[in-house]
Amino acid sequence: MQVTEMQLPMGTIHHVDPEAGFVLIRTSRITDITPDTRVTVYGNGGVVSAILNTGEARKGQFVTADIVEGMPVRGDQCTMIYTPPQPGAGPGQDPGGDEVQVLE
Repeated sequence: MQVTEMQLPMGTIHHVDPEAGFVLIRTSRITDITPDTRVTVYGNGGVVSAILNTGEARKGQFVTADIVEGMPVRGDQCTMIYTPPQPGAGPGQDPGGDEVQVLE
């Protein structure tokens, strides 16, 4: 079975710091948002206003993201690319098999 990517709503831009090149995104996603997740930002009329990459910092419903291109504005809507985990691809397992990987 092939697992496909989905574009999911993620939240809204809460704060923009153009000098430091990052934003705070207010999100209510239950799905894990891992660092380096690509985020597409939509402004007025559904036009893409920016591309972001999520950072490691997260507190409560806020996620940080670096501005890769464009200029987001407070209130812009964000979506993220999400690839569901493949069946049997849990931690320590090879996605193609049932062997446990031991890290030393």
